[in-house]
Amino acid sequence: MHLILAAAEQNADDFPDEPLHSYVTRVTETPLSGADTVLSAVQKRETARQILYDAAYERAKYEIMSPIEQFRQQTSDRLKNEVARATAGRRTASEVQIFCLLCSLVLIAAVLWLLMRLYIVPLRRYTDALSGAAADRMRVCVMPCGASEPYRFGQMFNRLRATLERELENRRTAPRSKQAR
Repeated sequence: MHLILAAAEQNADDFPDEPLHSYVTRVTETPLSGADTVLSAVQKRETARQILYDAAYERAKYEIMSPIEQFRQQTSDRLKNEVARATAGRRTASEVQIFCLLCSLVLIAAVLWLLMRLYIVPLRRYTDALSGAAADRMRVCVMPCGASEPYRFGQMFNRLRATLERELENRRTAPRSKQAR
């Protein structure tokens, strides 16, 4: 600051404002170094500019920009971490959904297989047994199998067939027994 005042050929009397006047007085009381006293006014301004602005600019720039750069880097790192976590979470969710989809397909296939084994196959067997029976329809007998309903149907069919067979046999033998009496 003393270099600038010396280059401008100003002293404390040029500043009537009290705080500024006392500041300039104190600055001008500090002696210039020997190398600075021999400089011309232009050289004093150039030296003052280098001291005040060029060197101070780089230092101030570093002091101002380094926290900003650190903040930017922290924000960038945090964003990268959050994106990585979200991507991993999305990937995990997709894997869980695919697993659940495959499990549901297997479960549906198992239910269809059970329906086929417990209902469709027994009914098909009954149908095949009845359609492929001998000429004497009364000799047809089915093997009860499958779920409860088809199994009971097979048992009921066999009981009804046996009952009808007994009734027919009784009707055939009834006229003979009447004649025999």
